[in-house]
Amino acid sequence: MGFNVNFTPVLDLAEAVNGTRCYGSDPAVIVRWAREVLKAHLAEHVLPCGKHFPGLGDSHLDTHVDLPTVTSPWSKILKKDLAPFHQLLDLLPFMMINHAIYPEKNERMPASLSREIVSDLLLNEWNYGGLAISDDLLMGAVSNFYTLPEAAERALAAGDHMLLMCKPEGVVEAFDKLLALARSRQDLQNAIFRSASRVLAFKFRHLRANLPAVHPKREIREMQKATGLVAEKAITLSKGRPFQSVPGSCNVFLPSTKWLKKGPSALTRRLRTRGVKVKEIFYPIDIQAEDALSIASAATAQSAVVVVSNSTRYPNQNLVLQELLRRKIPVVMISGAYPMDPIPAGVQMALSIYWTAPAAVEAAAKVLLGEKRAPGVLPLKV
Repeated sequence: MGFNVNFTPVLDLAEAVNGTRCYGSDPAVIVRWAREVLKAHLAEHVLPCGKHFPGLGDSHLDTHVDLPTVTSPWSKILKKDLAPFHQLLDLLPFMMINHAIYPEKNERMPASLSREIVSDLLLNEWNYGGLAISDDLLMGAVSNFYTLPEAAERALAAGDHMLLMCKPEGVVEAFDKLLALARSRQDLQNAIFRSASRVLAFKFRHLRANLPAVHPKREIREMQKATGLVAEKAITLSKGRPFQSVPGSCNVFLPSTKWLKKGPSALTRRLRTRGVKVKEIFYPIDIQAEDALSIASAATAQSAVVVVSNSTRYPNQNLVLQELLRRKIPVVMISGAYPMDPIPAGVQMALSIYWTAPAAVEAAAKVLLGEKRAPGVLPLKV
């Protein structure tokens, strides 16, 4: 379809704000999974990108909003956070530089604007041959302190070859100001020439002129097969065990998400094929407390299956579970978030499906009914 770059994979350790975007908290696990993602992209002539160099570590501020400081000692960052980047270096055509502060390295400016991180470490010490690209210069970690033209100038001076800007506003102004500055500044001319030369050489080396034709219907069928396979292999039994006997009736509570919008869901259909009388209840993902208690109070079935998604962010979902448990109704919880939602005490069984796509929900139903086992393992400590 013409795409030749994908800003993935995330190589950060799942220790802080990026946890739900990471492969795990163990560098070896990250390398194992990310290598497969990188090889698959490169085989299809799509250029992947490792991020967020040199690792966001134990930072607890979101760079979209603020400027974080990674407090881990540099020796730990070298040993753990940087390990995935270094071990996968030869498979990474792009490297995205984050906006964090590392007190032992770049104590004044975000990593993306710091020569110590971009030029000294990545390009010179590691002799990286790909393209260094800044993270989005419109994120709060940068935009709270610099205008877009100022940030772009500093990123070029730091050694970035390309600058990421995720909204069109201000891009033309930044270009014009950089051009005007470069007319009278030799250092900026050199930085622009160095970056442009690297980008052009990179294109000649990596981009194929003639790619095979894409057949969308066929590709969609293949993706659907893959989705089903991944869903069944990923599903994780977090607590308890499948139904020992199929209940006669069940209330199924489902959050309205991108994939779950109206019924009957794959979960409900599967239960009904086994003779279960099912009443399905959809609720807003950001449900209000009084509504959560109301829908749980109206449950009349022998059992309940509650699908939650991102209940850490939307905690009123937990009120549905807690009210059902208070009423002594046996509850199965299905976690539709990555890595998993908190499991309230008293929940009889908990499954982690990691998202709420139909294939994942159907996989949960098969495990619930004992038709399939749950082979998944949580990829990080929670």
